[in-house]
Amino acid sequence: MHCGQFGEIEPMSRGTLSWLITIPSEGTLIAGGAIPMLIEWSADHHPAIRLEDKGCALTRLDLFHPEVDSIVDTLDCLGLRADTRIRGLPTNGRPNLVAVIDTPRGPRSIGAQSELVTRHDGARAGS
Repeated sequence: MHCGQFGEIEPMSRGTLSWLITIPSEGTLIAGGAIPMLIEWSADHHPAIRLEDKGCALTRLDLFHPEVDSIVDTLDCLGLRADTRIRGLPTNGRPNLVAVIDTPRGPRSIGAQSELVTRHDGARAGS
């Protein structure tokens, strides 16, 4: 995937909120779901500031994909690689995304972590 291949930019709204979102023309998830959709909020401040602080914070995204180099290139293009860990999968592996959140009860993960993964350097995870 190259920069700019994220789909058409569509305006969306719900209640008083409005935003722009990229939607691929085929209707499929970007990189099989390993790359999140791109959203630009149409407001001076992010809507999350309206929420009560519960002591939770997104600390990292873990992306699992068989084509690591393509994912690295896409994240570099978007300037989003700093807090992202990229894990390789076998060719037939199912791409996915895991959000790691710091909570008052310790770190928690949301998403399906793949069982068979390799680190970005090609070694198997846990080795």
